[in-house]
Amino acid sequence: MNLMLGIKQDKEIMSALQKGHFATAEEAEEGVWNHETMAQNFKFMKPYWDNLKHKYNTILIERFAGYFVEKHTKYNQSRDKVEEHFFQRLNQLRKHVCSHILLLEEMDQEGSRRVQEMDETKLQSNRRRNRQRRVRKYTLV
Repeated sequence: MNLMLGIKQDKEIMSALQKGHFATAEEAEEGVWNHETMAQNFKFMKPYWDNLKHKYNTILIERFAGYFVEKHTKYNQSRDKVEEHFFQRLNQLRKHVCSHILLLEEMDQEGSRRVQEMDETKLQSNRRRNRQRRVRKYTLV
């Protein structure tokens, strides 16, 4: 999925969006009715980020699940889980995008500082959580 979005890590989603890895409202509406547009957008995995529950994204999810199950036959019985995972990944990436978009009243430096502070806070929280997990793991044994 990441390769189809043009990214290797979640944090690269912003540069992928700048390169045009998204569907516009017009493309989303046309993609629901025009399967050629949909096929073209599926090749490069261009989700409609404004509304993840849009019919366009539902079709994209179904097509991805079909492609994935076809490529990895051991997941034939788990197509629903593949679709659910795909939607969760889109949601996760969308949250990342929304947190990194500058607010209207922010200047570039202010926004960069806010995003950096937010990332550092998240990193500290994850480190603390990981340390707690390690301590629990060793105390349970």
